[in-house]
Amino acid sequence: MKSPFHCPFLPLAFLVWSSADAHAAEHEPYRVDAVPAEAYDRAVALTTVAVQGTVKNPSVTPRWLPGGEAFWYRRDAGDGTEYVLVDADTGSQRPAFDHEALAKALSTLDGQARAANALAIDAMHFDEALSSVDLKAGELAARCDLRAATCETLPAWRFDPFQLPSPDGTRAVFARDDNLWVRSLSDGEERQLTVDGEQDFSYGTAPGVVPGKLNMIRSGIDGPLFWVTWSPDSTRVAVPRIDERRVRQYLFTEALPADGANAPRSVAKRIALIGDRDSTRFDWFVVDVASGTVRQLDLPPDCHGQYLGYGHDTFWSPDSRRGLIACFSQRADRLSLLVFDAQTGETRPVFEDASETFLDLNHAFYGSTGANIRFVANDGVIVFSERDGWGHLYLVDMAGGDAPRQLTRGPWLVHDLLFADEAEGWFYYTAGGREEGRHPYFAHLYRTSLQGERTELLTPEDAHHRVIPASFFLGGTNTNFSPDRRYFVDNHSRVDRPNRAALRRNDGTLVAILEEADASALYAQGYVPPEPFTVKAADGETEVYGVLYHPKHREPGIKYPVVEQIYGGPQTTVAPVRFEQAAAIDRVGGQGNLAGMTEFGLAVVVM
Repeated sequence: MKSPFHCPFLPLAFLVWSSADAHAAEHEPYRVDAVPAEAYDRAVALTTVAVQGTVKNPSVTPRWLPGGEAFWYRRDAGDGTEYVLVDADTGSQRPAFDHEALAKALSTLDGQARAANALAIDAMHFDEALSSVDLKAGELAARCDLRAATCETLPAWRFDPFQLPSPDGTRAVFARDDNLWVRSLSDGEERQLTVDGEQDFSYGTAPGVVPGKLNMIRSGIDGPLFWVTWSPDSTRVAVPRIDERRVRQYLFTEALPADGANAPRSVAKRIALIGDRDSTRFDWFVVDVASGTVRQLDLPPDCHGQYLGYGHDTFWSPDSRRGLIACFSQRADRLSLLVFDAQTGETRPVFEDASETFLDLNHAFYGSTGANIRFVANDGVIVFSERDGWGHLYLVDMAGGDAPRQLTRGPWLVHDLLFADEAEGWFYYTAGGREEGRHPYFAHLYRTSLQGERTELLTPEDAHHRVIPASFFLGGTNTNFSPDRRYFVDNHSRVDRPNRAALRRNDGTLVAILEEADASALYAQGYVPPEPFTVKAADGETEVYGVLYHPKHREPGIKYPVVEQIYGGPQTTVAPVRFEQAAAIDRVGGQGNLAGMTEFGLAVVVM
């Protein structure tokens, strides 16, 4: 059977909810025309835009220093922000630098006044001695001597948000004019790696189906690289060439163009719709960065990404000699996992899967780490499959002919495979539904021995745990683990309890509580968390989980309309399990401004 996350589309429901006994003889209908004008102001105050900043320290994203013994993060403090350095072994905290001195040094550099509690630093890279830092604050890139309290300007490319740095930090690749380029991160020298890219047939740029593509077109930028990966030894990159030349153009009309033009304007991007004969195609190449050699991978013609119009996930072996690429059929009902030779481009299948419906390599598309595929040493691979009816992990021996060995099993679902630690003999992943009596959609972090014989729960609190950075779309992101994988930051919350950020060791033992989110300003703005509930489905057996936002200012004996919020999955679920989701601070997929509807006397249900 499919996992419970793969449910059919739910119809939009507009039901009736009563604030009194359901069997009362008479109920007055709710009058929409009786909504007072001030209710609209209260509803606006609960929209996503309005609630930003109303929760202090909603989560902690660690920025690890080389070696993994310390990290820094940005903290909301008083009426501003500060930057904190944390010792991972003890949990002790101290200011990352003298905020007053750095504010003065930056102001001296560019002539703009800065307050110590409003530095607005977007990125920082410390030296090993923590005596110098490269940083970006708004449009300013600077290198600052923290002992002398002086700064000098750095070139803007040092913090180019669209470049992809190599693992060793010496260079970065980026897109320009539909081709792939490389830049030295020591002196900024640039070199073109591919030469035959063209419009709608480019290297590593976003296809039309990617959110944000319209803004890239409007801005005239190639944007960030998509699906491009560096080899661990920083010598090669795997890059797709994205062919949209035969894909239909999809027109969007700007009634009020952002540049202030007084006439509507049409903007086109290419998107294949269901039933179209021509869809986006991906050819794959391995580029040797030093020599400039470009080698095409030998892929079968029916090799698609998991989702229509999206690319493939690729994974490199630790020795950088080989990689993995996942090929789906166009209907996503067949999967062939191929290993490629980085030197020759030759490929061969190492794992096959099939389904009567569709296949997944992760239970969700939004807010996940992408395909659950990870190398174990150089000849083994852990891969996700639903072949036993639940989403679990299997070990594939690429050197021999043994059948895949199941590593996890039971009536529960693996979410994100994070990594395998061969030296310690564990692999780490998140999963839901394994803990008796808990919400099955809550994610917990686990580790299981590579023999599959022992599993340990690492995040014991009865809440939803996140050990990956929050984002709309993550495919293949890093985790909150330290580079040496000895520590991790665990953000956990429930819809009715704000986030708590904990620092833990890799065996789950608690080092320190870093932050407890403060939602007092959000509550003062009128926010009331929803009520979690469970009901039986039509079969009388299946438990359905959801939340109910109660109508505000309800009166006994009055019937209130019920709106059911839906989203046409199955690549995500929209019933919130985290505080930030429920409050619309962090929206994923089809989650909307639900709390504000309650100001109009509406009950809102999400399942």
